[in-house]
Amino acid sequence: RELKMVRSSSDHGVFIWDVNGERCYLALATDDVIVCSKSREPFQLLKIELERLFDLTSSEGSIIKFLHLRIVQSPSGISFDQTNHIRNIILAEYFKDIPSTGIKFQPFPFPLSPAFERQLYESPPLVSIDLTTAVKRFRFSFGHIVGGLMHINGVSRPDLAYCCMRYSGYMACPNIVIFEALHLTM
Repeated sequence: RELKMVRSSSDHGVFIWDVNGERCYLALATDDVIVCSKSREPFQLLKIELERLFDLTSSEGSIIKFLHLRIVQSPSGISFDQTNHIRNIILAEYFKDIPSTGIKFQPFPFPLSPAFERQLYESPPLVSIDLTTAVKRFRFSFGHIVGGLMHINGVSRPDLAYCCMRYSGYMACPNIVIFEALHLTM
């Protein structure tokens, strides 16, 4: 209120600040903030105002990190990269014993064939010892990996949307066929 920012009606973590005829956008996530403006002047003015109110640490440049996203600004535009976050945090446990040369490229992250659909439908759900055995065999908890894929999908890999939707339908009670399909996606 003190800075007379306007909260976005579509996202309550985004604020708009007009100063000297220029517009500045501020995205807030808990205690992390990213500020975007066409020129440096509104950014500097906003930084001065925020430093007056808060203990502030800032970084500027064409490559910055924000909430596990690497944001790169170039003459071609702005791009978002989440590769390190995906590799080091979400999938680190899954791939810890596998050399990078052993990871195969999967052109289709979810099998699309009538035979697969039939197997998936006919396979009984894994319960008790069978579920524990599958988790040990594949070295991951089904829900943990699907949750990680959903996170990746939501931020930087929309091409995984279909497989995330299909896998999430088996979160409560996976079967061996869906475990194998998820293993191939990984």
